[in-house]
Amino acid sequence: MTESNFRKELRDAVAVRKAGYAKMMEQLVAYRGFAEPLSLDEPLSANKSVSVTTAFWLDAKWEQHKKVLDAFERFDLDPTNPWHWRLLIEAFVEVGLKEPGPKTKTVGNKYSELPMHIQQLKHQYPNLRSYTAIAKRLISDKRFKRKYADVKLRTLRNHVSAMDWGSIEDTLREIRESIKDRFESDKGDA
Repeated sequence: MTESNFRKELRDAVAVRKAGYAKMMEQLVAYRGFAEPLSLDEPLSANKSVSVTTAFWLDAKWEQHKKVLDAFERFDLDPTNPWHWRLLIEAFVEVGLKEPGPKTKTVGNKYSELPMHIQQLKHQYPNLRSYTAIAKRLISDKRFKRKYADVKLRTLRNHVSAMDWGSIEDTLREIRESIKDRFESDKGDA
């Protein structure tokens, strides 16, 4: 398998930074007066005199740091939050180091907010009980239309029903309404 240009550039950039950071760490030891030398290859716990804050320190005066700060700003992330660092790194890795070929389908992400959207509808419309009615409302409601408009009613209804382990009465009512809807649509076609 051939290596993508992005991977080559990334590998080279990491190598350059490793060399640069070794020199920067020497300067940091001298500047901060640390008792022991710092090592880029050892975990922070081994470098007892360095805190996470020091390791993730960014200064807008440095050209390399400006680009990193710009990335945090573009994606509305906080560079002082270690979880935001992890999120940003994982996103770059996912996009930059993906294998060639079609993107894997992420059905879970498309419907990840579905339970919350169903609850919002049920709260606003307490009489909304059938899966079909909920699915229709999700497709037509302006809050959710953009997310679900391209989904077929039957597919969305199946996802809505999978979210609810309601009573047998609800299930029977849903079957009755579904048959009634189908009968009326067939009657209208005739």
